[in-house]
Amino acid sequence: MNSQSASTSHSFIQQELRRDARVFTVVALMIAVMLTISTCHYHRSLDSTIGLKITSLDLSTAESIDSAENPPNLTSWKNSIAANGYYITGVSQFIEEGTGGEPPSLSVFGRRSSDKGKDIVWATQIKVNDFTYPLDVPTHPDSSSEQSPSTKTTTLTNDWTLSPNGKYVAFKLNSSTKATTYFAVVETSTGAVVRTTHITRRIIGVALTDTHLAVETSDQPFPGGDGHATLTVFSLSQQDSPPTTLPTTQWLIGASHRSFLVSESIYSEPCTGNCTPKTVSRIDGTGHTIDTITGVIDVYSGGWMSRFSDPAAASSLLAQIYDPIGKQERQAANEQLDSIRRELVDPDSGQHTDITDLLMKEVGLPTGPGLLALKQVPSEDVNAKYAPVFWLSSTDDGHPHTENLEQFTDD
Repeated sequence: MNSQSASTSHSFIQQELRRDARVFTVVALMIAVMLTISTCHYHRSLDSTIGLKITSLDLSTAESIDSAENPPNLTSWKNSIAANGYYITGVSQFIEEGTGGEPPSLSVFGRRSSDKGKDIVWATQIKVNDFTYPLDVPTHPDSSSEQSPSTKTTTLTNDWTLSPNGKYVAFKLNSSTKATTYFAVVETSTGAVVRTTHITRRIIGVALTDTHLAVETSDQPFPGGDGHATLTVFSLSQQDSPPTTLPTTQWLIGASHRSFLVSESIYSEPCTGNCTPKTVSRIDGTGHTIDTITGVIDVYSGGWMSRFSDPAAASSLLAQIYDPIGKQERQAANEQLDSIRRELVDPDSGQHTDITDLLMKEVGLPTGPGLLALKQVPSEDVNAKYAPVFWLSSTDDGHPHTENLEQFTDD
């Protein structure tokens, strides 16, 4: 055998050995992966678009789930989400981070208010279906304590938003890793889920009209500048229709029956003192601006807004109050500010109600969102005392009600 033949034979043997080594490595990796899957039992979503599983629960099963966390003998709408003639209660299920167990879920139950909330008439379970924690957590012999699945249930803790007409409620759920947020819009009279969606970006605002859900997302905790905020609007009547996506620099601060409310600044707390008036714009489901309302000092569930009837004069007086002026001048400016008429505006109907010297408080009504007008009354108590004057419902024509004021005595 010459040197060339020997060299060729040696090279062939090396190639075969390298090929065998690669095959062995691939086989070993496949076995390792199979062993990992067989011991961990990961549950992942089969639906890459919407990771929610919706189930209509048997009513007897629903009763046992509900009674385990919620007060028995539900007779008051104050212990529930009251809307559209139904009392809605819920049970939230979640896991302690890193422990495994059942996926996060929400069970909601509807009772007719006309039956005093006696029996559940519908029950819906909404379960996050993108669960990634292992159900069988391996224990380590050298560990002093075993890590076991830790599933917790509690009375309703999920954030929710009610439509002004009381016919829909949007529930918020987090994925098991909290990297994704899900929304499920439920019809309050039937428990049917009419729209679902998921969000993977920072959420800074959520609002619900009678026909659309809007979610505002941003790269920052604010919409403008580096936030590059986006407003995404989903139709409730057309589940398969794609959402409308709009860039925005304004905050999503609320909704009326037919419009979303946006403003350059956010209302973090109810106005109880000298509040700077703001301008609020109303936009429809396509992002078209309907109109703007000036002098706004508060926005309430149901879409109402309180405002100064003379925004320019109010702004001028507030500037004097905040400037370093004398005590007497500040007192005089405060008195003038108090004399400016304040009104409550229903943006959809255009109705204006005088609320000067009144305190407005959000309340739940059996039909949906409501407002209670309170007036301070003389009292020897250190704390201020208030008496109800009238109440408003977002589900009627918006006129002030003075009947049945006793239902708010505990408020």
